[in-house]
Amino acid sequence: MTQVTAEIAALVSMTVPLCDIGIAPENPRADLPADDDIPNLAQTLVTEDGAGQLVPLFVRKGKKKENIWMALDGRRRLLAFAYLLENGLIQNDHAVRIIVCETKEQQARATVILNSERAQPHPADKIEAIAKLLQKKMSPGDIGRALNYSAGELNKLLRLATVHPRVLEAYRADKLRENQVKLLARLDDKNAQKEQADRAFDYGWIDEARVMSQIRGDKTLVTDARFTVVTLQDYLGAGGRVERDLFGEHADSVIDSEILESLWQAHAKDVAAAITGKYGVETYVAGVDRSAVIPDTMEATRSYIDSYAVANDLKAEFNSERAVVNAFETELNAAIADGAHDPNRVVEYLFAYASLHTYSSVRREIGAITITPDKATGFKPLVALKPFVPVPKTEEQLQAEAEAAEAKQRQDEAKSAYTVVTHDRIATPKMKVDTEGLNNSLHERRTDVSTKALMRDLADDPEAAIIVLGARLLVDTVTHAYEGDSAARISCKPYESRFEVIPALDGEIRIRVRAWKDAFVASGQRPITFVAGLAMGDRLQMMADLVALSLDLREHATHSVNSSRRAEAAEIKTLIVQDLAQHWTPDQEFLSAHPKSLLMAMAEDLELDTTALAKCKKRELVLQIAQAAAEKRYVPKGLDWSDEVVEAVASDLDDELDDEDGQQGGDDDQSVLVDDDGEGAFEPANDAPESDDGVRFDDDLSDELDDDIAA
Repeated sequence: MTQVTAEIAALVSMTVPLCDIGIAPENPRADLPADDDIPNLAQTLVTEDGAGQLVPLFVRKGKKKENIWMALDGRRRLLAFAYLLENGLIQNDHAVRIIVCETKEQQARATVILNSERAQPHPADKIEAIAKLLQKKMSPGDIGRALNYSAGELNKLLRLATVHPRVLEAYRADKLRENQVKLLARLDDKNAQKEQADRAFDYGWIDEARVMSQIRGDKTLVTDARFTVVTLQDYLGAGGRVERDLFGEHADSVIDSEILESLWQAHAKDVAAAITGKYGVETYVAGVDRSAVIPDTMEATRSYIDSYAVANDLKAEFNSERAVVNAFETELNAAIADGAHDPNRVVEYLFAYASLHTYSSVRREIGAITITPDKATGFKPLVALKPFVPVPKTEEQLQAEAEAAEAKQRQDEAKSAYTVVTHDRIATPKMKVDTEGLNNSLHERRTDVSTKALMRDLADDPEAAIIVLGARLLVDTVTHAYEGDSAARISCKPYESRFEVIPALDGEIRIRVRAWKDAFVASGQRPITFVAGLAMGDRLQMMADLVALSLDLREHATHSVNSSRRAEAAEIKTLIVQDLAQHWTPDQEFLSAHPKSLLMAMAEDLELDTTALAKCKKRELVLQIAQAAAEKRYVPKGLDWSDEVVEAVASDLDDELDDEDGQQGGDDDQSVLVDDDGEGAFEPANDAPESDDGVRFDDDLSDELDDDIAA
């Protein structure tokens, strides 16, 4: 203890001229340049009361070619003195307080310990220090003079010093950022400040949107849309006042909102009068609630343009007017940016914008316009429309509409005759199941064994299996029953397409299936009971109808040839006697979908005069081919799923299956027919193998083969 006291006593404190002091090279920060805060530090080193420098420099005596005194600690203070000297605020002989370290131990401590033991103070420390000075009744003026702060900087710190202590606590704990502390400082309610600081501790964030709402309240900002046409100079000249944001981070607030509103109203009334004078439309100026004025008998419109509601026959006209409005807005935005507002162009723009609201399913007429502020263009119109009075229809128009409605009804009735799906629910009896003493796993195992037992017995009774199959097909085809509610997981869906029903083909089957549906619904029986009650011939016929209606061989594009389904179609063909011509020949709708080149090929098959037909228009050509086909019971090639079509590229498919390198086939998978006019159509080639003996096909393989062939 005595030794320490002796060392402290050996330290000598004195004042020396600034010009006699340099920075010792052993100072760990000797080579660092001056930082941006040096000017602020310099202001604290020279005060009117002479107590500017509070902390002396620790120095040693200089050696050869060094200053008389070399600072071991205090580099930034020396740089601050140099700043004052450079700006003429002090002289070269300005007195600086120093403490001389004589021994090597003292010099080492001054060099290492003093330069390492100081930690950068947290900004919250400065704020709390000012708060304590305020608590000691020190005036803001005295605090500013003592700390050499400017009035603006001091005001910001004084506002921060008045926040709730919990806010500074959260700031020091890095739960709040500096900008968030400033945000909370704008709140006058200390309890609200504490609530947000507690939120920062608990959840790591504060509700900044809510704080901003509390700060602004009902204040109007200088970013208000009314300032687009009312200049800030006009507002201030009329006696309006502006409240500046303390920290300069947010928009200024308008104190006298009524002055701003009166100035905007004056501009708006001039525009409203101009619209009425030029277009003869009632025009109003919106009040402070910014609601539209809707005169009696008129109808309000949406505040936005609903382009989706515009009728197709009005689309072109609407889009043309909308392009004009867009050009207006571009022009006005540029004019506002340049401070050159042309009132006449504003009037034209507002009426053009209002006219867009008149488009919907019919064209309406503007009844009234209400002007509201808009930040982009200065003004925006709210529109009221006059009642729509349709033009009386002529007798011819009424007769045409009635005939069209009757034709549609007949068409709908014709379509409904082929509807096979019923919404009638199948009665399901409630089953009493004894599950006492069973857990879920055991119940699953027992039902699993029961399922397998029923499988075995059903497999030994083909006649019963046919009944179950027929019942399942019937239910799946003509009802919306959930598949999971059926014991047999057999699926059958009726074929659907975007083309019309062909009465002589699928139409006949749909009529039959509808009759089975009606009989099933009328019986009130469960499906298996109903099918079991049918005679064997009826049962087989019903199954044939259902299976036939489930076929789906349609290919949506020439590149989507499905070899697997086509091969199965060829196999079905070998089981039946197929003669498409006895049911149907090409009609006009079917033939009209073909290009002229394919129609001429059919004409050649029918032995028609192709030279004469080549000069005919397509409509006449279709009529003649349809008549000839009906007379000769002719059906074009490629519609009968014949074996020849399937076998046409069998060798190509075999080559692909045998290709160990996975190379794709050539372009022979499709034959392209192009007519004289450049019209063309693909006749998809069929690529099933001649025989599938020894070859195992699955869905994935089929898809891969289809992709290869399509490529």
